[in-house]
Amino acid sequence: MSAMISSKRLYLDCTGTYLHGWNTGIQRVVRSLLKHSHSTGRDLGIDIIPIVTVNGRYFALDNLADPAVRMHAESFLERGLRRRIHRLTRRLALASVAREYRRCRPDTPLAGPGATPGKTSALLNPVQRVAGYLPKIRRSRAITFAAGDIIFLPDYGVDLETWFLHRSAKAQGAKFIPFIHDVIPLTHQEIYGARAAREFTAWLTKMVLLADGIICNSRYCRATLLEQIARLNLPVEADAVRVGLLGHDFSPAGSIRTPHAELHRRLASDTPHFLCVGTIEPRKNLDTLLDGFEHYLARGGSGQLVLIGRKGWLCDDFLARLVHHREYGRRLHWFNDIDDENLEWAYARARAVVFPSIVEGFGLPLVEALGRGTPVIASDIEAFREIGDGYVQFFPPLDPGSLADIMLAIEAEAPPLSRRRIADFRWPSWQQSTRKILGEAVQLANSALQRKGPRPAR
Repeated sequence: MSAMISSKRLYLDCTGTYLHGWNTGIQRVVRSLLKHSHSTGRDLGIDIIPIVTVNGRYFALDNLADPAVRMHAESFLERGLRRRIHRLTRRLALASVAREYRRCRPDTPLAGPGATPGKTSALLNPVQRVAGYLPKIRRSRAITFAAGDIIFLPDYGVDLETWFLHRSAKAQGAKFIPFIHDVIPLTHQEIYGARAAREFTAWLTKMVLLADGIICNSRYCRATLLEQIARLNLPVEADAVRVGLLGHDFSPAGSIRTPHAELHRRLASDTPHFLCVGTIEPRKNLDTLLDGFEHYLARGGSGQLVLIGRKGWLCDDFLARLVHHREYGRRLHWFNDIDDENLEWAYARARAVVFPSIVEGFGLPLVEALGRGTPVIASDIEAFREIGDGYVQFFPPLDPGSLADIMLAIEAEAPPLSRRRIADFRWPSWQQSTRKILGEAVQLANSALQRKGPRPAR
């Protein structure tokens, strides 16, 4: 990368992580990027500023614990405003995205409601006037974008209501770099359904129409994104879609400041423990995991299965099966409140970590387990092969018998043998990954500044 940097400010959008406080998957990515953003900004010669969006405006944060914006975002007045403007803004945004898409691709229809352009600004003007009455601390933190500023979006949020905000920032000269974690709602519609696919299509269209460059978390994610972009006939150049691999920071386990009592009680014995980490949701393929565990027990396995992850979506049937299982509370456990420190301890205690997903964009827990030196059993999918080929023991995603075979083999062998196979696994740290990802964002933005990019959305 050239040492000459045109952009001087990178705004890192962490709205979802800040407002919801979750610490799974994408939110852990956002937290890690923020943790290393100061040193990365110093290396790149730019200011990196965390921001959140509330009611159609961006505001600066000191850090994710900063209460100044949250106390207003959670106020009765603003929660009420959000509920009332959300539906209106989404409908107007979808119509505006559809109009811009038709301008760029007049021969390809994009489903969406129509709207009269003049009505859009007329209906949104009252929202902007309301913003003028926000408390002084909010107004003092409001962001005004300038030419060359970068808006980087690594957080989750398949929303449309920020379309007008981002379009306005583009008109002020800001460059827009989204970070794509996956396009699974489009590649695996059988999991999430037609409605989720329609909403994701509208969101992806919005992101591509605005983007001055895109960063993906894996080569597999990039390939599937480009396939969907081509299918939707969206305007983007392949060389403007880059890859920035996620990192890991786990180190040899030391003392824990606040041990999770129940987790430590369950994992303190010498019984082999198999660990599964991730949100409880359909693509994690947890029914196959449970089937495999039952095969393993029926064939003489003596270990325990520990699931760590918050409740997600479309998972009520699995959770009912889990908590009513005859081994639940004995050799089968689920924890939904484990922090990173205790998770690191759990990785260290595990005989192996199991990842049975049907599909993933990346696979952060897999990297964390391998980086910790813990053996990994994973479904044979492209994203996992990209990370762990040569280090991971793979099984067909819908074959619980093969999973049980591997669990039994790992239980029977001496732990040092299975761990020696992954002793030479190397992966970027979060410091290195943050430098790579944000460096790519700066490079893409600067390239956009030096060329005549696509017309901003109208």
